[in-house]
Amino acid sequence: MERGAYLDSRSGGRGISGSLIRLFSKNARNYKKGLTGEEIIIDALRTLDNTHYLINDITLPDSSGNIDHVLLSPTGIFAIETKHWEGEIICNGNEWIKRLTWRDFNLGSPSLQVKRNALQLSKLIEAQLFNGTYKVWVEGIVVLTNSTAKIRVQKPTVTVLLANELCDHIMQIHPKTIFSSRDLESIGNFIIERSTEYK
Repeated sequence: MERGAYLDSRSGGRGISGSLIRLFSKNARNYKKGLTGEEIIIDALRTLDNTHYLINDITLPDSSGNIDHVLLSPTGIFAIETKHWEGEIICNGNEWIKRLTWRDFNLGSPSLQVKRNALQLSKLIEAQLFNGTYKVWVEGIVVLTNSTAKIRVQKPTVTVLLANELCDHIMQIHPKTIFSSRDLESIGNFIIERSTEYK
């Protein structure tokens, strides 16, 4: 049977077998959940003034994953990982699980992911923008965007916030360095130039 354009798009261009279509549809739903979470973050950050810069969905050179958001603020640089999980979510150190009736489900570790991303971004800025002459701290933050989720956090290794707490955290932080608007614009342009998503 010849595949039509509609079925190609529904199956990700990989054919029309039932299992592939179902798998792709499930992945599409999960991807849409991710987008919903990222859009919630963008909305939450709209209350910040125009001294802040937001770069969405970047992939750094030699990185296996993306950074959902990089927020450049006079109070610091933040790598933000968003999760739109539902249900009962438990963060214990670097371990994240979803509690189900019959068992716990391992969610991977957004804490470790955002720490890696923050460190990689920090090293890239230090080495290539400041030629190793200036230390740059990037704070990793995991933000949970689903208002229906029940969250329990124990001994987190990174900052874990709900979406409605993010702006307050940014504004109340005691900066290690205060960046000028010109600094932030230079850093933002540098990140965009090196992100594979913007090439």
